[in-house]
Amino acid sequence: MSRKFIKAGQCACFASDAHDLPKRQYQYSEALKKLSKEFRSDLAQQYEDNARAFVNGDNVQLDWQPLGKKKKFWLF
Repeated sequence: MSRKFIKAGQCACFASDAHDLPKRQYQYSEALKKLSKEFRSDLAQQYEDNARAFVNGDNVQLDWQPLGKKKKFWLF
């Protein structure tokens, strides 16, 4: 489902509740590398810029599009 959200431009950045880093592995850079590989490198940069914008209270870039409707297999 997350890939569908990303394709539709409905995600602005990655987030985590990794507030207890000694017990949890937080792999933000690996997530950006995977995003760059599966989608586009400029999208990974956009996510990184948006994360910074959130922290600074600035506007984020979002290329929102509606999700496609799921086709029902029993309707022709």
